[in-house]
Amino acid sequence: MYVPQEALDKAEEILKNGKEEDIIAFFAFAKEDNREIVAFKFQYWIYKLFPRYLQSEPAPFHDLFVRHMFASYYGEHNYLNLGFRGCAKSTYTKLFIAFVLLNDIEHHRKYIKVLARNLGNSKQMVTDIFNLIVEVKDLYGNLFPKQKDTKGEDTMTVFTTVDGVKLLAGTIGMTQRGHLQDAYRPDFLVFDDVEDRESIASIAQTEATIWRIDEAIQGLSNTGSYMCLGNYISEEGVIQWFLNKPNIVVDK
Repeated sequence: MYVPQEALDKAEEILKNGKEEDIIAFFAFAKEDNREIVAFKFQYWIYKLFPRYLQSEPAPFHDLFVRHMFASYYGEHNYLNLGFRGCAKSTYTKLFIAFVLLNDIEHHRKYIKVLARNLGNSKQMVTDIFNLIVEVKDLYGNLFPKQKDTKGEDTMTVFTTVDGVKLLAGTIGMTQRGHLQDAYRPDFLVFDDVEDRESIASIAQTEATIWRIDEAIQGLSNTGSYMCLGNYISEEGVIQWFLNKPNIVVDK
C-alpha cells in the first residue's frame, strides 16, 4: 500500500505529540471515508499499538486481506480467504475485528458471530479479540464496564461492548436461527476452520456442515454479510461450496 510521506509524517506527529482524543480521532473511521485511508489507519494502528504482530514487513497480499475485509464488513461482497497456512489470515482477522469495535464511530455492525467446527477455536478468537481491546484500554477507556477489564487466559464465549456491539463464539453445528442482540439479528459472520481432513472424509458430515452454514447465512439481517477463513482440501467439500456461491471474492 503506497502512502505519501507527508501522510506518514502527519500520522507520526499525531501519535507522538497528540492528546489521547487526537489519537482516537485519527484512528476513527466511518463508512463514507476514503477506503484507502481507512485501510492505512488500520495497518498503522497495528504498527503503533501492536508492533509484535509486525516482526517482518507485511506482504503485498496483506493489503488485499485488509481491502476485502472492509468490503465484507460493509456488505459490498462476501469474502473467502484461502491464504496458505502461516500467511496470518487469522491474526489479521482478530486485529480487524478489534479495530472496528474500537474505531468504527457508526458501529455499523451490531452483532458479530465467529463460527468454527470446534467451539474451542471460535472461543479462542473471541478471547483474543477481547484481550486486544483490553490491552489498549489506557487509550480507549473501558469498553466492558459490566465485565472485568483485565486480560485473561480462560476462553470466553461472548462479550458486549459499552456501545452495544455483541461478539459471540459458536459452532457450525449449533442451531443458528432465532439469535438476537437487543433488536438486531446477526449482521456479520466470520467462519473459521469449517472443515478438516477428518470431516471431509464423511459425506454426511460435510452435507450437515453445509446445511448449518447455510442456515447461519440465511439467518443474517437483511444487510448482513460474511467472511470465511479456510484451506482448500477437496472439490467436494465445504470450501468448494463457498467457492460456488455468487457475490464472493476469493484470495488464494
